[in-house]
Amino acid sequence: TAFRVITGEPVHERVAIKSGTYRWHLEPGAAVFLIHEFHGQDDLNVDITFELGYASTLTYIPIITNAGALSITIQLHERASAHVCGAYVYNGIQKTIIKTRQEHKGSHSTSVLRLNGIATGSSHVEYSGMIAIDE
Repeated sequence: TAFRVITGEPVHERVAIKSGTYRWHLEPGAAVFLIHEFHGQDDLNVDITFELGYASTLTYIPIITNAGALSITIQLHERASAHVCGAYVYNGIQKTIIKTRQEHKGSHSTSVLRLNGIATGSSHVEYSGMIAIDE
């Protein structure tokens, strides 16, 4: 599924996404504030990519209470900025793999990624992340 956000009024969305591959493309100057809820399925597998055009901004809040695998990629072009601040809460036998990748493809781009959470009982969270900065 592909989403395209054009310049204009900021987009504020709260979405529940099912398993699949999603791509968000923010046109130059666009702004998105997205709350993304993951819940309800043990085998939920989501691969989401955000491509931020020139001077676009993304605020992304993933709230994870159940997921099988989650992959988040953020591609930032010149003067783009992304702030990802999410949380996970597991209280049983959930097992999740979370992978993140921040790709700085343009100068003066900035990103912050923070995922905090708790996993109790037999729950297990595996995380790997990469920040790639072009010359």
